[in-house]
Amino acid sequence: MLAGVIALIWPGLTALALLFVVAFWAIVLGIAEIGGAFASRRSGSTAWGWTLAAGILNVVFGVVLLIWPASGILALVWLVGIFTLVGGVALIVLAFKVRSVAKSTADAPGVS
Repeated sequence: MLAGVIALIWPGLTALALLFVVAFWAIVLGIAEIGGAFASRRSGSTAWGWTLAAGILNVVFGVVLLIWPASGILALVWLVGIFTLVGGVALIVLAFKVRSVAKSTADAPGVS
């Protein structure tokens, strides 16, 4: 509850804090992926290149967020908006599919 109150009182500071959390999370995740890619390569895996590429992209993304925080905050807002819009549409489609399955099950003979 305290975090919610702080977010309402200081939305700019909250957005900046969120940006730093996402940036450092991306950098740490990227470093871990890079390490995992080299470990996969040593073990003979052929798909290590994609893991390495993802790790490098994560590190670059985190560094870019730290270098340009204003643009980073705007990009995060857009990403959250797109994510929630797509997620909402997916949930609506799922709701209609579940409804049709429930109707077909209820209409099946021998089901009460």
